[in-house]
Amino acid sequence: MEFNINKCCIAHNLRKSPYRFKVDTIIYVFSSRLYLNKFKNSYLQNRLQRNQKLEIKHNLVFDFKLYHDIILYDNIEKRGFLLLNNDNDFIDKEQIEVTGETITRS
Repeated sequence: MEFNINKCCIAHNLRKSPYRFKVDTIIYVFSSRLYLNKFKNSYLQNRLQRNQKLEIKHNLVFDFKLYHDIILYDNIEKRGFLLLNNDNDFIDKEQIEVTGETITRS
């Protein structure tokens, strides 16, 4: 695979970017190592903080990992938006539909 990285180590074509990070079943594709590391270093804390805010506000227990990860990725990656699923299919922002929320006993 040709990566198409410029001299500043930025991949302008996300489909060819080597900067990838898998969380559960989703691979997040980044345009730079800086953005990748920013996401890696903050996604767990981000999940915790966002869930805690919802729990305090509504007095319910929330676990929206995927949702919070996608929002964080969208806030960090400024040069595009590209995810891969388990089948290595590219997913653009316009194709995302988060479903499958369930209620369970704690």
